[in-house]
Amino acid sequence: MTYFFSLLRFVPDAARGEFINIGAIVGDGDVNDWDLRLISNFKRARAIDSGGMLPAAVSFATELSERLPGDEDEGTMTMADLHGLAATMHNIIQFTPPEPIVAADAAEALDLLSRDLLLDPSSVYARGYKNAKSAINATQRAYLGASLPTEAVARVVELETGQFRGGFDFAVHNGRAVQLVKCFSFELPDQEALSKSVMSWGWLVHELRRGGGEVRPRTGATFEASKELSVASVYVPPRSEDSSLAYDQARAIFAEVDVAAEPWTNAEPVASIAVERLALAA
Repeated sequence: MTYFFSLLRFVPDAARGEFINIGAIVGDGDVNDWDLRLISNFKRARAIDSGGMLPAAVSFATELSERLPGDEDEGTMTMADLHGLAATMHNIIQFTPPEPIVAADAAEALDLLSRDLLLDPSSVYARGYKNAKSAINATQRAYLGASLPTEAVARVVELETGQFRGGFDFAVHNGRAVQLVKCFSFELPDQEALSKSVMSWGWLVHELRRGGGEVRPRTGATFEASKELSVASVYVPPRSEDSSLAYDQARAIFAEVDVAAEPWTNAEPVASIAVERLALAA
């Protein structure tokens, strides 16, 4: 996938023209996937900081990071914003013009940039665990590729069925739900907590299959969810060398309650089902 990045340059004295790359921001406006990373060792930056400006630069970068969208897309950052930062920031923090980079997600793009361009003295670039955001981004891309109308896709909804409530990452609807999607990451190290989450979600889907329910988006009206609607999961599988109790449980649940499950690298079939169900419900 193509992302765009800008390097964050610390320029303590513009007259001297010295700078250190202290971080990078990466984003893709289509799926609202953004991330920012600072170097972990500021030794070289402090060496040129005769005026004590580094704390202010780091504070600005931290505030910018808090603006970025998270798993529930609460942030406000666009490609226009990134171009604007590159064009207008000329003080102690400057942004390079956005350039493309190919990566699976924003975190992977930052791994590549950290290794090749940031030159962090600590050399701490080991990739951590992929969280569910990778699966969420993949699902959004698949929906875009399938040309699903944006108004037909609700993000972060709550399903109420019987006495139970629980969250889903997507609902495709036309006033009635035709598909619900939950994203998981089975790479996460806390398998006990993940197992409890999977089992709780599985029971929620079981109750939905018994009697249907209602879907409540964050904004807008509640709509009906029939017991026959498509339920899908897009997930990050466990690392090949790791065992995953939660993943084993999830596969059993997927089969038991008729969940269309696909790894995050192949989310397109889930989008195809959504298109078919939406057409049938028209």
